[in-house]
Amino acid sequence: MWMERSERERLLRYLETADLDDAEDLKEFLSHNRFTSFPYEWALEVNWPFPDVYWDKEKKMYYVDWNGKRLYWRRGDKKKGVAQCVRTLYREQYEKSPHRYVFPADMKNAVVADIGAAEGCFALDVIDRVQHIYLFECDDVWMDPLAATFAPWKEKVTIVKKYVGTGIDEDCITLDEYFTDKSLDFIKVDIEGAEIDMLSSGRETLARKVRGANVCLYHREKDEADIINLLRELGYTCKVNPGYILYPYSEEPQGCFRRGVVQAKRKLP
Repeated sequence: MWMERSERERLLRYLETADLDDAEDLKEFLSHNRFTSFPYEWALEVNWPFPDVYWDKEKKMYYVDWNGKRLYWRRGDKKKGVAQCVRTLYREQYEKSPHRYVFPADMKNAVVADIGAAEGCFALDVIDRVQHIYLFECDDVWMDPLAATFAPWKEKVTIVKKYVGTGIDEDCITLDEYFTDKSLDFIKVDIEGAEIDMLSSGRETLARKVRGANVCLYHREKDEADIINLLRELGYTCKVNPGYILYPYSEEPQGCFRRGVVQAKRKLP
């Protein structure tokens, strides 16, 4: 849909003096284009395909081909809806996207935690390169699809139906508690604004075990500063993906342009 004229003008006025890396590119894009989460020409120029969607009669689930592997989808979505959602994933994980997850080349045979696994596209991309991967996902609708997607690698995949946060009960676990007696090298975190709480409750694991991380920054306005400061305190160097996600729900215009993902790494003592 098109942005309301008042909203567009508010953002353009802000960009006139904003200290953003690519303020001029953002201003040019928003002057001529409709609303999109990724306000860059590449988001319009790339021919994002609608994937073929297949039906598995035995499992009674739709699936798509995700980089040569079957990615199963939650029940309840219609075929067209599955295609639309996967097409959005293509855009999010495009090489120029600020939302892209990047698994380091030197992490082969790592133990990985995908915290907020959802449909599992990140885990599926790295499954052949890891020693073991823990999929943390609290939504019931993804349990069967995740089990179906990762059945060929079930010996190296553990699906954990829990939130990773600040408490410990039947529905929630902290990073420190779960990995007390387990190895962990890398984490990918996308948990809808609970990232800083999860990281804060996992300080010991982050300081002693984890060597790399991809953490989403855009769910809350202060997340970028809070998450990066915490990681740096723990000895990580941080590199933020280039570009901004347009998040048009903030009261102040500076809160509408948010970084997507931070790539963090550190050397163990």
